[in-house]
Amino acid sequence: MTRYGPRPGPQRYILDESPESGNKETSTGVLFEALAREEQRGLCVVARRPGDAALVEASSDVVWRLRSAGFEIYEDVPAYPASVQPPAMKRYLLHNTAVNEYVKVRVRSSANGRGISGAVVRGKMADETVDAQVTDVNGMAELNITGSELRELWVAPVPGHWSWCARPPVVHSGRVDVDVTPISAGHVDVLRHYYNPYAPSAGSGVRVGIIDTGVGPNPALKVEGGYGYDYDSRGPWTAIEGSPHGTHVAGIIAANGDSAWLGVAPGATLRSYRIYIEREPSAGPYDIGAAIDDAVADKCDIINLSIEFENNAPYISRRIRRAIAEGVIVVGAAGNNGRGPLAFPASIEGVVAVGALGRHGTFPGGTSSASAAGPPPGKPDPDNFVALFSNCVRPHDFIAPGVGVISTLPSPSKHDAWGVFDGTSQAAPVVAGLAACVLSETGWIYEARTPTRADKTLAELRRRAVTLGFSMDLEGTGLIGA
Repeated sequence: MTRYGPRPGPQRYILDESPESGNKETSTGVLFEALAREEQRGLCVVARRPGDAALVEASSDVVWRLRSAGFEIYEDVPAYPASVQPPAMKRYLLHNTAVNEYVKVRVRSSANGRGISGAVVRGKMADETVDAQVTDVNGMAELNITGSELRELWVAPVPGHWSWCARPPVVHSGRVDVDVTPISAGHVDVLRHYYNPYAPSAGSGVRVGIIDTGVGPNPALKVEGGYGYDYDSRGPWTAIEGSPHGTHVAGIIAANGDSAWLGVAPGATLRSYRIYIEREPSAGPYDIGAAIDDAVADKCDIINLSIEFENNAPYISRRIRRAIAEGVIVVGAAGNNGRGPLAFPASIEGVVAVGALGRHGTFPGGTSSASAAGPPPGKPDPDNFVALFSNCVRPHDFIAPGVGVISTLPSPSKHDAWGVFDGTSQAAPVVAGLAACVLSETGWIYEARTPTRADKTLAELRRRAVTLGFSMDLEGTGLIGA
């Protein structure tokens, strides 16, 4: 994936203390003594779970000494939501300049010309930095472009409207006016084209853990519980401000009620594990590892990971393999690098990776979804396409709707509580929801959670899959039949 630059501040590392690591012969006491000794030489322990992991800030000399002593220590690799638009970062003010430069963006409804509040506006600069802001009550947001220029502009999601993008945007006198199209009541998007509304009980008895930016509130979502992570602290599992990604993912799985846009498994039980904190665009392995372990301990049958790391993270690989060994089905987004290799952690053997499918006629022109369409066409139905942003998958993986997907946004009421995202982030929860349906309808959910149960569930999904005429590296086993 695109590297958005190092986090500000000292370099952080994960010191793996788990039984699976190379430190398994090292007692907790010896490890603690080593850390205490290095603290005198500039190491700072940010957080620590004895017997599991420590998050540390350290110089390269300290890291070299720990590795030479036999400890497994890895760079703290950031993870971002696996949607096609840039992450919701905030560009740092440049204090060495006299004046910071901004571009004003006004987001209006094409239906009435009124400004729309709560839209997430993201600008990507020529220097690869990103600034993201949420529109105010007048539909206005300001992006910091100091020292660079605006190359991409994304407005996604927009409450009650289709998402929008321009590369590059047209800026007049430091301002961009964006008119977005309302979502028509009952619109049949790509997800509902392929999957008719399921019975309210579909997926009942199945617990799905969503490791993401938090979920809700939204009246169409019922969340059993969960946690928000801030190193060793636990907090709310609801969505962080300006990042509705996890709520959108949750709705694809289990939105319920009287809406036209039900989830694939409305009867499934959701648990939310929020791995992002306010004003931070990325999450780290320390919190993600804790979320995976907690989801397993909380008896989740399925874990959805609509995230992608900049690089492989061995600490996360071990936690995911541990979850799979416990019989958990782990579903991951394939990534959005335009036919690139599978993103991590979807690339881990045993994780079910999912690419993004689109269909002409299920989204309006002039939207961000329209920019994802391209060759090759499906066979025999040429209206189907694999999103241009979608990464390649393996033969045993799947493809699922991921272009122009309508789902839930954080909102205390039903009004404008829906929006559109594009990405393999949206495709992964479709498969997670379908896995929940299979577990429930077959009665396998009443069996012990074991790898055998997971394997036969995935085998049933593959039995139901149909190919759409694309090469195997684009669609894998195909689209799971309704």
